[in-house]
Amino acid sequence: MISSSRPTQTWKSGTLQLQIWREQLINLAPKSLAILAQTIFCAVAFFPIVLLWFYNREVIQVPELLTGIVVLAVPSLLVIFTPANRVRGWWWLNLLLPLADLAGLGVLRWATLPDGAQLSSLALAPALWLVVRYRLRGVVLGTITILLTISLPSLVIDTQLSLADFARFGVLPITFLIVAALVLVLFARLSHQHHELKRQDRLLKGVINHLNVGVLVMDAEGNDVMANPAQRYIHGLVSPEGSLDPTEAGHLLFTLDGATIPPEQRPARRVIRGESFEDVLIVAGSPTHEQRVLEVASRIIAGPDGGVESRILIFDDISDTYHAQRAQQDIIATVSHELRTPLTSILGYTDFALESLDEMPVENRRELEDFLTVIERNAEKLLVRVEDLLLQQQARYGNLRLNKQVVCLSDLAREAIQAQRALAAERHIDVAFDAVTEPIVRADPQRISQVMDNLLSNALKYTPPGGHIQVRVGRDDGDGVNVPDAIFVVSDTGAGMSAQELESLFTPFYRTESAANFTQGTGLGLSVSKGIVETHHGSLQVDSAPGKGSTFVVRLPLHQEYSA
Repeated sequence: MISSSRPTQTWKSGTLQLQIWREQLINLAPKSLAILAQTIFCAVAFFPIVLLWFYNREVIQVPELLTGIVVLAVPSLLVIFTPANRVRGWWWLNLLLPLADLAGLGVLRWATLPDGAQLSSLALAPALWLVVRYRLRGVVLGTITILLTISLPSLVIDTQLSLADFARFGVLPITFLIVAALVLVLFARLSHQHHELKRQDRLLKGVINHLNVGVLVMDAEGNDVMANPAQRYIHGLVSPEGSLDPTEAGHLLFTLDGATIPPEQRPARRVIRGESFEDVLIVAGSPTHEQRVLEVASRIIAGPDGGVESRILIFDDISDTYHAQRAQQDIIATVSHELRTPLTSILGYTDFALESLDEMPVENRRELEDFLTVIERNAEKLLVRVEDLLLQQQARYGNLRLNKQVVCLSDLAREAIQAQRALAAERHIDVAFDAVTEPIVRADPQRISQVMDNLLSNALKYTPPGGHIQVRVGRDDGDGVNVPDAIFVVSDTGAGMSAQELESLFTPFYRTESAANFTQGTGLGLSVSKGIVETHHGSLQVDSAPGKGSTFVVRLPLHQEYSA
């Protein structure tokens, strides 16, 4: 059996063409729609009159015919020559057209009676136009106009009327009322459905707009249809203002290792090709400014006919989670290195000391003492690392125990500076101290000293040789309303930090890129310091900019007896 798909293809092509025409008709401008409706109405009204003119001209009353033509033509020409942008605002024109059509139709019917009586049914078209435009008021206006232009003139023409004549002349207005009632019911249902769809649309947009993930909806051709605020923010990262190439090819999209993603492998191109995917990780934004790590997924929505109706891209900003996971991985490697190195040294020197103890003459015991000193130093270093880890966890969960005493903040600062003098001299860094006042606080001196040591140690690490560090202790009375604070300030002339680095500076295990390349460490010092200060009901703040150094400010409540 041989079959052909040509009829099916022809049917599908015809259906598609009808859909195109229907959409074009729905989207017609007000002026075009008025001209189309008026043209069809006039053509249908004049067609039987033309036939009468050729086959039964005697029944036509020429003056009345010309009057009817003028009544129909004037508003039609007015619509044609009115600017398109003014048709919608001319409410009287929308009212004039159907009324003129009814009046003109009534005159044409009068001019062609009795054969022209068949034109009466055409009155339903302009009358229903009034119903569509003005709803219930259109019903009243249409009924009155039909009575005045069609029914009453018939009563005037026929001098002797029977009951059947009255019934016949009343058919048209009654028919109009029935059809108008059906139209009003239909419009009421459509209006209800329209309001329900708008409500659902508002609900859907409200939900999408409040999602913390970026949502981009595209149509079947790949054109953007909707994007929520989170997606617009992401788009601002990948295509910032002033970009030399605002097209998709110029979007700032990278792999996790920093390589630029080729245009054909980018999420938008992939979903347009019909791919569905999830858990795709990309980096959005300029490497010199803000960058975010995004997890991307796509969905293809099929229509009733099985074809593609829309495409959806979902962008989830997982930057914090990603960096936290990376930090955990880094800390595992760092802690392994930081703990293994001193432990290896401890074990090596301990084994050597044990092996050499019995064989070593008394005069060489000095060498053994040096070995044990190295062991002690590395053991203390290891202990500090472990204590930092414990302190960070205790401060994080509010379990940090404090041994509070009444202490002078200036005295603690002097001790911290003195402990760092040797390192500062070795690095040729000038450390200046300024004690404006001698603020008294109630705090754990060991923990506050640890905070000072961390801040001074960081300043010495990241300030280049020949730099300057300013340490200041004083009192801040604030606005005179809140309780005054004692302040401890450390300012350096180091490299400074970017705004993006400042956002994560106090995150446990976080280290800036320059710090990671500059020196070893766990990235716990500032996190532990912030936890200690906040446990004292104080605050630790930082002000920094690239190339302008950094300033750390510790605020602690003054002891009540010294706050007045």
